[in-house]
This record gives sequence, C-alpha cells and structure tokens, in this order.
Amino acid sequence: MARPVKPGLDYFPLDTSFFQRDDRVQLTLARFGPDAVAVYLYLLCRCYGDQGYYLRLDEALWQVLCDKLRLSRQRAEEILAWLGQLQLVDPGLLTRGVVSSRGIQRRYQEVMKTRCP
Repeated sequence: MARPVKPGLDYFPLDTSFFQRDDRVQLTLARFGPDAVAVYLYLLCRCYGDQGYYLRLDEALWQVLCDKLRLSRQRAEEILAWLGQLQLVDPGLLTRGVVSSRGIQRRYQEVMKTRCP
C-alpha cells in the first residue's frame, strides 16, 4: 500500500542573505527585535510544514506560538500585524485568519516541482 502524500513540506528554502537582503526584515528586526524574527520563522515553518502554503490562525495556534516563543498574545499580534503592513504576509488574508503570501506560495510551488510523485 502506498504512503499517503503529505501536503506540507519537509524543508523550505531560506536565503543566507535573509537578514541583509530584504529591507522589510531589517525594519522588522529594528522595530521588534529577535521576537519578530522568531514569530515570522515560526509561522513560515508551520505554513510550509502543515498545509504547504498557508496556515489558519486559530486559538490553539496562538496559544502554542505564544507558549513556545514566550511572548504575550498582544506582542505576537502586533508583530503579525506589522508583517502584514510590510506585505511579508498578505494583509487581506490575515483579516480572514490565514497566513500566506505570494512569496510563500511561490516558494511552495518551486519545492513541489522537485518533489518525487
């Protein structure tokens, strides 16, 4: 019997110039410090690992995120709203409780092209 196909990814590409190349990441780091990078990377890992290209924000996710990263819910929500303002995540989707972006979806499609069927 064949193993079911997993919708998420086991890895995703992250440029080594992540901190230097994108001004939005630098602005986020300057404004919120390492908390913001932790939130962003946590959400990316969950997006890519769970469904592959999006993540639903629900109470359980907020609780786990805040617990694991040792942040208040208010701080985490401020960071996520900022990521939306900078278009690192799609602000329209955020208002509907979904984390995704064109970049997330593009990288997901790139990795899926190399995946064995």
